[in-house]
Amino acid sequence: MESTQRINTVFRPAEAVTYNPNRVIFDQTMRAAYGGVNILALKAGQNLVKHTAPGAVTIYMLEGEARFIIEGEPKILKTGDAVVMEAGTPHSVQAVADSKIMLVKIDN
Repeated sequence: MESTQRINTVFRPAEAVTYNPNRVIFDQTMRAAYGGVNILALKAGQNLVKHTAPGAVTIYMLEGEARFIIEGEPKILKTGDAVVMEAGTPHSVQAVADSKIMLVKIDN
């Protein structure tokens, strides 16, 4: 298992990444053979174009507000909200406000 965080150490996921006005920030917090955890930081207005995840994904809003388009349906997620997507689900993201998002991915 690989991790950008010290193993067996308590940390605050929202503090694992900082905002960058020039690009979306990805932190691969943990990667293993079965999936991983990523933390993203998006400044208001930044987005991720439509894409699919190779495995099942749980999206958890650590802070902020983001507009997700999941299979063509818009959803607004705010701090504390979560959504689960099956592998291959098309989706895009646009930060309505500065946002930090945790992705928990399970590979097939």
